[in-house]
Amino acid sequence: MNENSFFNPNFWGMVGALTGVIALILSFLKYIEDKSKIIIEEVKLKSSLENKNWEEENINTKEQLKNRYFNFELSLIISNRRSGQGSVDKPNLLLTFDNEVIELIPRTKEYKWRKVESWPEVHEQEVIDYGRTIYFQGGERKFIELEYYIDGERIGLEKMFKVWVNRKKLDFFILYKDHKGKKYKLNISQVEATR
Repeated sequence: MNENSFFNPNFWGMVGALTGVIALILSFLKYIEDKSKIIIEEVKLKSSLENKNWEEENINTKEQLKNRYFNFELSLIISNRRSGQGSVDKPNLLLTFDNEVIELIPRTKEYKWRKVESWPEVHEQEVIDYGRTIYFQGGERKFIELEYYIDGERIGLEKMFKVWVNRKKLDFFILYKDHKGKKYKLNISQVEATR
């Protein structure tokens, strides 16, 4: 028996099998790379509760907060570290103190009044909806700014007064979920006063 007759058919069979294995490995790596991996890189919070002018006010009852509000400005840098598309919900802001949690949703709509051109004495309201979701292309990085606020109507004067009394003990977190429904909770360690 000639060695060439044995080697040739087996050689090309092995090359075909090896090529198939390499193709499977490459397709698996491509599958992994095409998924999104969205990461919040940086979180900063500005709080009106940190302002020095609040310290000067002598607020001792919840009724003194009736027409007031506390606002929060959240700055985020979010990136998609892979090539697949994905999204995250705009995060909710959590205020925690003494086993109590207050969850605030971000402002996602803006209301504007404008004059109707054909009738100058008539105004109409325009609503701009910025949506609740942030979408990402592969490798995309975004700087996001969100606003939150607390007032007596939204959470009640009793809770608002508790926030005021415990303002030095507040811990801040963000709570969000990705397009797969997985929830994430991040602590915010950097809190500054609003201007």
